[in-house]
Amino acid sequence: MTSVSKEEFRRGWPILIATIIGLGTSVAALGIYSTGLFSASLHNEFDLSVGHFGLAFTLLTLGMAVGSPLAGIAVDRFGLLPPVIFGAVCEAIGFAIIASLVHSLAFYMVMIFLVGLLSASAGAVPFSRALGVWFDRSRGLALGIGMLGMGSAGVIVPRVITHVITAHGWRTAYWALAATAIIGLLPSLIALRSPSAPAQANSRSTIADGPDISVILRNPLYWRTMATFTALNVAFGGLLPYMVPMLHSYGLTTADAASAASLSGFAVIITRFAIGGLFDRTSAPRVAAAMSVVCAAGVGALALGGRSFAFAPPIALGIMLGAEMDVIAYFVSRYFGLHAFGRAYAVAYTAFVLGGCVAPVWFGHMVAGAGYRPTLFLVMALVLGCAVAFLTLPDTRTSTAAPSPLRRQTGRPAGATQTL
Repeated sequence: MTSVSKEEFRRGWPILIATIIGLGTSVAALGIYSTGLFSASLHNEFDLSVGHFGLAFTLLTLGMAVGSPLAGIAVDRFGLLPPVIFGAVCEAIGFAIIASLVHSLAFYMVMIFLVGLLSASAGAVPFSRALGVWFDRSRGLALGIGMLGMGSAGVIVPRVITHVITAHGWRTAYWALAATAIIGLLPSLIALRSPSAPAQANSRSTIADGPDISVILRNPLYWRTMATFTALNVAFGGLLPYMVPMLHSYGLTTADAASAASLSGFAVIITRFAIGGLFDRTSAPRVAAAMSVVCAAGVGALALGGRSFAFAPPIALGIMLGAEMDVIAYFVSRYFGLHAFGRAYAVAYTAFVLGGCVAPVWFGHMVAGAGYRPTLFLVMALVLGCAVAFLTLPDTRTSTAAPSPLRRQTGRPAGATQTL
């Protein structure tokens, strides 16, 4: 690690802590990792079917997809902290309403969508921009470390919420999620702030670097990058909600399947350091292609080897989980800079999440018609196709964002005057 990188971590470690905790208690973590845990309880209470369960997961991700562009606009216009506060408070209120007021399946579905929609501003969009501002030479590693919160949530949330549901009921579990969302906001209230201009003196980019959003949206590279990541989520995103039932179908008990599924969280924790560090040192598209190949291999191992390889798909999924935060954020910030990052990243993030909405639908229909084994082979083929697409993208080390109009006019960074 260079002296500049060490200085970035010395100055930016409070932002890293706030990001780890903020993402670990965001709706993308608490909502996504917990939704499937309530299926049995909601089946008993509201006659929730397997199809309804898939719809609930889709509505949650759809709400996040709709809310993310609004979050990007808010972050670019108002800075980081106000959107984060708004999103975290809405997340807590939404979970509390589900815990106390939901008494029908229709109301539950409406609330799941609203939680995703109104909580999106306290997720990947603001925190990835915060890390992009504070870290330049070590941005990939910083984004990877920031994902530790998501990985930790993948390990902790299923175990804790399952215990709470068993011991105290599903409504108490939603109260626990509401309290966690509020607690997770506290580090952001303390730590999130803008870096001073001198702190960016050794950076290759500043807050003002990069074209306007209108220019970015006309750039074919932006749409190629977005399409590749979206296709990736369409390919493997169905594994997440169906992981436990899939492993159960291969002969694991429900408890063993849940334990195996939690390996995805450990994989997120372990791999983010390596992936982020590699982004800073080598070609990011090649690293992303290698990630895709490993994911395809894990899926294929279960399809070919059966129960003995039940650990492989959760680990493969863990390598890909969180790509919408660190990997997409890295590509967008390197290709197009930070000037309009909030909106540029939010649109790409939305496309990725929409892919996640489609994934459980096609995955479920494929499983219902052909079974898990042919479905896994199709997932493997689609992910390998994405690996090839990544190799067609330019090297992020040679793609330098042009200065924004403000920087060209003043000849100085705008870091000291723009809000984070």
